[in-house]
Amino acid sequence: MIYKQPKAHQLLGQLSQLSREDEKNEILMRRLRNEAESLVNQSGQPTDYIALGAIDTVLNNPVRVKETFNQGLSKYPNESQLQSNYAVSLDKLGFVSEAMDYAQRAYESHQGDLLLLNHLIGHCIQSGHLTAAKHWLEQWQRLQPNEPHGYLGFVEKARELLLKSKVSDEAVAELLHISYAVLHDNGIYYIQERELSIEQDECYLTWITYDIEIPRSIEESVDLGVELADRFAQTELGTRLNDKVLVHYTPGLKY
Repeated sequence: MIYKQPKAHQLLGQLSQLSREDEKNEILMRRLRNEAESLVNQSGQPTDYIALGAIDTVLNNPVRVKETFNQGLSKYPNESQLQSNYAVSLDKLGFVSEAMDYAQRAYESHQGDLLLLNHLIGHCIQSGHLTAAKHWLEQWQRLQPNEPHGYLGFVEKARELLLKSKVSDEAVAELLHISYAVLHDNGIYYIQERELSIEQDECYLTWITYDIEIPRSIEESVDLGVELADRFAQTELGTRLNDKVLVHYTPGLKY
């Protein structure tokens, strides 16, 4: 007997294989969305909501994403996969602290699940909550004593840098919140690529950089960077961050 995957799983598989050009194909994306919406209306299983929410994430529509996942969670309030996938969508849409909260809900209802714990650690880092990341990394080490987590070295170095510079997690999280708010104000939600690194110059000055790739040209990315700098200057974050955390908007390679 040939096993046939549920339709929602098939849709999620198709979505994971889409190229950037595919994601801009309105006819294709409309067809995928209609199929997912039909599944939600017909059977309304957790994976149906996940598929529809994931498609609306790619479509840069945070309102519909939140409506879909909240509808699913009202029906399945303790479904960890719904919570975890909602966290993934929120993260891709730039609601990184909210994503961390949902990832934590998912893990706390299934303590010991390494996949959910791994996701939670990533969300803590992407939202600037490195102390929380350290806490969950310690739990990972207790569960996997012979398999250090891939983020362990980064978090240890980043926290050492921030502690020495007296930079709080709250300040980093606030910088990221402002950085995504600038994008949201300009209609940019869906983020495909981000890179997090610790950098050092020839004078041995060290800092953390969050690179956020956005679907804009070089010129537009520069303009948004100026807008971020202006927004940043209106706060007290400059003294609180001490030039130890920077955010860059990087133009998407194919835009």
